[in-house]
Amino acid sequence: MLDAGLVLYLGLVVLFVWRFLSGWRLCGAWMEYANYCMLLYMLLLVLNVYAIYSFIMLAMRPEGERVFQALPPWMKPLMLGTPIAAVVTYFMAFIQTGQHVNEIRRGAGTLKHDRAVQIIALPAVFGCMAMNALTKMFESAAQYNIEDQATSLAYRGVSALAVYPSPNNMNNSTAANASQFYLAQVETCFQVG
Repeated sequence: MLDAGLVLYLGLVVLFVWRFLSGWRLCGAWMEYANYCMLLYMLLLVLNVYAIYSFIMLAMRPEGERVFQALPPWMKPLMLGTPIAAVVTYFMAFIQTGQHVNEIRRGAGTLKHDRAVQIIALPAVFGCMAMNALTKMFESAAQYNIEDQATSLAYRGVSALAVYPSPNNMNNSTAANASQFYLAQVETCFQVG
């Protein structure tokens, strides 16, 4: 799976620089779709869609069903509700951010609304990283790599992770390395978020 923690971290660094170079206006022109908030939400949308798609594709495979059946009963609704919670959190934060951006555009309390926009974006970032971490742990438990499968279909057998092949046919040391790799990516998601 895509390392969402790294992608978001690099995206946040670029947005940090973009914010201080242009802010809300560039050469006096209002940037409706190129301001740092809209760019952040576009990045989060792409990461969320990718994670939810990977989660659903794995859940419909036999490997995912095997993991789901092995879960304790109280964990099943939590796991199934996570994609819904990620989507709801994203759209609620997006709508509230839009209201504050309209106030900034009018020139009413720009600094105050700019701070509010940054605070409101936090749940969307956390939700995106939690969804990506859940998908990565689901892949690890199922011992199935969605990205390897998609890449092998696209390139006819070329592995996306040459160092960590799909864990289905691994010996114990390679499977342990793959599990450590998945765990490192999950920790990265939570540290970035």
